[in-house]
Amino acid sequence: MDIAIRIDGGYTEISPQGSITSLNAEEFGEVLNKQEIGEGMILDFKNLEYISSAGLRVVLAAKKRAGDKLFKVVNVNQSVKNIFDVTGFSEIMDVEKAPRHISAEGCPKIGSGACGEVFRLDEETIIKLYYPPHLQKRDRAGEVLGQKGLRPRGPDRHQL
Repeated sequence: MDIAIRIDGGYTEISPQGSITSLNAEEFGEVLNKQEIGEGMILDFKNLEYISSAGLRVVLAAKKRAGDKLFKVVNVNQSVKNIFDVTGFSEIMDVEKAPRHISAEGCPKIGSGACGEVFRLDEETIIKLYYPPHLQKRDRAGEVLGQKGLRPRGPDRHQL
């Protein structure tokens, strides 16, 4: 098992790669125990494909050792997140799913407006990419053009 360790601003970031199973959980636990907690510990699971119950025990022991200091598990894929959820571990520690990365490159544009553009990723999925605020088209009052607001306009705007 490859494990990357980085100290940044007093926080220890540990990134295992592959899977944590009963065969290597003890080795992972030894690595965690050797590290100074400092300001806190962050387990970056972006390269972790699976974690067994033995791996969860090691993570729980590290959480207990951290005490009141920051302890987070980040960049968790969906299957590992499900394991944390089903076992209740996501209730006793911060577990953050990895952000989903998508690209509209090569996708057909199906619309555009004052705030952004809409693309079709596949038959069932569309995405809207918003322009940065300084590029959005606005009217003289500063309202985004094309947006229907809840505020009525015109002479009878005070009647609801």
